[in-house]
Amino acid sequence: LQISNSMLIEAVTRAVSLRAVQVRQSNVNRFKCNAIRSNLFDRLTRVVRSYANAILSSFEDPEKILDQAVLEMNDDLIKMRQATAQVLASQKRLENKYKAAEQADADWYRRAQLALQKGEEDLAREALKRRKSYAENASSLKAQLDQQKSVVENLVSNTRLLESKIAEAKQKKDTLKARAQSAKTATKVSEMLGN
Repeated sequence: LQISNSMLIEAVTRAVSLRAVQVRQSNVNRFKCNAIRSNLFDRLTRVVRSYANAILSSFEDPEKILDQAVLEMNDDLIKMRQATAQVLASQKRLENKYKAAEQADADWYRRAQLALQKGEEDLAREALKRRKSYAENASSLKAQLDQQKSVVENLVSNTRLLESKIAEAKQKKDTLKARAQSAKTATKVSEMLGN
């Protein structure tokens, strides 16, 4: 009976260690299988991407791409000009408000002087209070106007810069189109000579 128990313990120990080895082996196999699947998937993805890039490259026409780039730049120029026009209109409105506030300031100052000449100090004080509010409004409008002028100057300079870039792009586009055309012709001639 004692031999049986020790044999039983030994058999159980062997079975447990065998099972542990089998679990490790199955984990290793699963890892290898996942690695192989991952590798195959990566390779398949690369192949699909290369075919997609080749198809897209065959559809690309350099001349059309250049034309599209210049068209997009012209669209941006139109948008910039519209924005500049809106900012200029806003600046004009601010200038008109500023001039009106300055005019009101001067008018209330004259009214205060007239009231003092007539000896009506209360009216003169009231006129000076109103003059002060118009003067504060005018100074606030002046600060906004100065800020608006810097924005307009920035927009105008950026518009001029974009115009020069468009002119440069048009010149380069014509040059690149000529190069592309000569390259196509040279390819056709070399194909004819090869045949």
